[in-house]
Amino acid sequence: MRSATLQLVATPFYRVWLQLGVVLLLLMLVDAGFSRDWSRIGMLTHEQEDALQQVAIAVGCFHVLCGIAAGTASSMRGERWAPRVAKVLAVGFLALVEVVLLPAGSEES
Repeated sequence: MRSATLQLVATPFYRVWLQLGVVLLLLMLVDAGFSRDWSRIGMLTHEQEDALQQVAIAVGCFHVLCGIAAGTASSMRGERWAPRVAKVLAVGFLALVEVVLLPAGSEES
């Protein structure tokens, strides 16, 4: 099971495209929750935007916790932790799985 997971995490689909999709969804969430454009044109109510803001804040807190875990895992292995933490802060759990399962430098292979 672990080798199948490692093979999946090492694919470009997982490491680039799936994570890029997550970042785009997060950007859409922030836009919908904080821009007030969607309520101005009548697509969302102010209550819905307020709910989206709360969701965005919760997701942001989760990403910070994932970033701390990624930094800890990378530093315990003696890796450069800053770039890996930055990716986890942007992407979240998918990037944390990549950090935990794949050693630094495996991006080039």
